Order: sequence, then C-alpha cells, then structure tokens
Amino acid sequence: MLERPPSPRTLAILASAAVAFVLALGACADDPAGVTDVAAHADPLLAANAAPEVQKKIAELRAWSAAFHDLDKAAEAGYTANIGCIDETIEGLAPSEARGMGYHVTRGDMDIVGDGVIDIDQPEFLVYAPHERDGELPKSERLGAARLVAFDYFVPGNLWTDPNPPEFFGEPFGWSDTFGGWVRHIYLWGHNSDGTFENYSPGVGLCTELLSP
Repeated sequence: MLERPPSPRTLAILASAAVAFVLALGACADDPAGVTDVAAHADPLLAANAAPEVQKKIAELRAWSAAFHDLDKAAEAGYTANIGCIDETIEGLAPSEARGMGYHVTRGDMDIVGDGVIDIDQPEFLVYAPHERDGELPKSERLGAARLVAFDYFVPGNLWTDPNPPEFFGEPFGWSDTFGGWVRHIYLWGHNSDGTFENYSPGVGLCTELLSP
C-alpha cells in the first residue's frame, strides 16, 4: 500500500505513457497486413523514463503517422520517394557486426532534405524496416512488405550554421561522414534496444540491396 499519493509529476508521466501505449494499440489494430505488433510499438524504457513533454510529443507523432503503415496513406501526405535501404554496412562495418535501419521514404512534392530546416513535425524520411524475407521478394514488392519503424531527421552540414549540432529533447544529432550531414532518428514505431533516438537498430534486418550514397 502506498504511504502517500503519487506526485503530480509521477501522474503526468504515467498519463503520458498510457496515451502513447493506447495510440500504439490503436495503430496495431489498424494494420491489416499484420506486420506490426504491440511489442514492437511500445518502448517500455521510453515510457518509464522520459519526461512528460517528450512522451506528449511522441504520442502526437504516433497519432499523426499511424496511417503511414499504409504506403498509400504516406503517399497522400507527400511521402512518395523511396531513396533506398540503409544499414550500418554503409559505414564500413561487417554484416556480422552491423545494425539495420531500413528503407527511407521522403517527400516527392518538395525538397525537405536539402532545405536546411529541422522540424520535428516533418521528418525528412519515414523509415521502413525490411521484411525478414526481403531478399526473396521482387524488388518492386520489398517496400510494400516493410514495416514503419522510425523517422529520420537530416540536415546537410553546409546548411547548418549553428556551432552546436541540432537536437531534439536534449539528444544531439550525430554527424555522418557518409552523407555529409547531421542525422537523428526516433524509433517511435519499433523498439530499438540501443535507444529510441539512436540511428541504427539491432532489431532491424540488413538491406538486401544497399543504397549507394
């Protein structure tokens, strides 16, 4: 039995976590392909440890992007251009050591990758984890079988004039020599055991065909 009631901060954290979890459940129910599950959506570490404002924003982003498990819905929002698949072998790691990332879909109606703007409500890329049998599928069907796991935010280095790297929630972007810019991911639809804001995930499979930077 509790000796005293939970503090307002504790209640706020629990309420925010509950919102995020309910939104994840709703998106799973709306996923006709059955390619996602609650375990993949819910990040218990994030729910337990994140500040209320972080949880609130993550819940908002999940609500906004829940429909994007369906590529047709993502296309309606302008995300039509698949630039290809990325995993950590692109950084020179051996496949046995590399973590995955996935297919990157950006907007085809406007250049949000090269505009130099970082907006948490408009990710440069939607990231889809390859299907476990990705290599057995025709190339034209691979993205359709992939599942939405993350957002990828990117700004070219020559367009970022601040001496400090961009950041979200106190998490600074990482510099990529490969792509010549600052990068940060949010794994809001797929649990990343290395961290919600890490760029690569050990839970995402490697690419069948790697993007050429």
